Amino acid sequence: MSEAKDADERATEDAKAEDTKTDASSERRMPKKRGKSEPGVEASRAKSSDSKSSGSKAKSSRPASKDAAKDDAASEPRWLCVHCGHRFAAAKEPDRCPSCMRKGGLEAIAANETAKRPAWIAPVAVVALVAVVGGGYALWAKSTPDPVSGEVPLAPLELSELRGHLAAQNADGEHARLFEVDDAVEALAEHATGGSPKAKAEALVEHVRARASAGAFEPWSLDTPRESPIEGAPGVAAMLAETERAHLYPLEVAIVSVAALREAGVDAMVAEVWGYPGDRRPPDPSGRLGYFGVAVWDGDLEGDPSTILDPYLGRATEPEEGRFRVLDDVKVVAAFLGAQALHALVHENDSTAALSKVQRAIRLDG
Repeated sequence: MSEAKDADERATEDAKAEDTKTDASSERRMPKKRGKSEPGVEASRAKSSDSKSSGSKAKSSRPASKDAAKDDAASEPRWLCVHCGHRFAAAKEPDRCPSCMRKGGLEAIAANETAKRPAWIAPVAVVALVAVVGGGYALWAKSTPDPVSGEVPLAPLELSELRGHLAAQNADGEHARLFEVDDAVEALAEHATGGSPKAKAEALVEHVRARASAGAFEPWSLDTPRESPIEGAPGVAAMLAETERAHLYPLEVAIVSVAALREAGVDAMVAEVWGYPGDRRPPDPSGRLGYFGVAVWDGDLEGDPSTILDPYLGRATEPEEGRFRVLDDVKVVAAFLGAQALHALVHENDSTAALSKVQRAIRLDG
């Protein structure tokens, strides 16, 4: 009886073990259902989904920000530059136009106003263009060499006339501007007061001598050129007004005096002087730089001048006949070139430039 009971229990246990194997095998063979997943995979999918969602939101927000910026710009006040017609937006009134960079002339305009240039811009531009062209032509006409022929007249020449005579001798250049008038020369000309040409010349020379006495300039040894090159009328006039103890040449003082007198309406000329009564030696014993004064006529420029003044040293006596010659403007340029040549040779050690200037000076004073 007990044996039969033991047999039944073993049979029951064997059946249970067989069922357990069958269930495990079936679990291995069955695929996983789609509706369920492991926790790690599910978290990964959730993160990917969140990333895509945030990226999509960022993309969708960019056009919105651009539109907002456009709306902000559109809401800002708009301004019109009356100088160049440029229209632009700015939160507050700007100091200058961002296009032409000019200050002022900015007008507030309505946002819906059509872009148009003020009606007066075109006429003003035309007038400005005509003024510029006209001024340029006047400057060109004044400085362009005139066609000339014949001898050089013994009379003051305009710059274009002087350049024409220089060009005829292949000697034109910046040295033609030695009588040029600027503000400093005009200021000097105001001291040429008096009723007659001689009175004006004497008043001007008196002022130049007063400047010398005040220490504006002092005589220079004429046997050696100074370190700085020779100057025309504008440079010398500036030194007379501002410089202390400037070293000037007689030619420079004569040129600036003549330029100032011409500006004051006096037909003055430069005179080269070789001697004064009572002097035992020439004014320039070396003969390198020469000595020069100012020749003035009471009437027309015919015959000998009425007086020859000495603005450099202020001599009271005048040179006698045969001890001076009145130079036309071309010969003054020749003397100017001679001084330039001496400076180029002594201080610049440029014999080529010195020779070229000497050759031109000889042609002009021939």
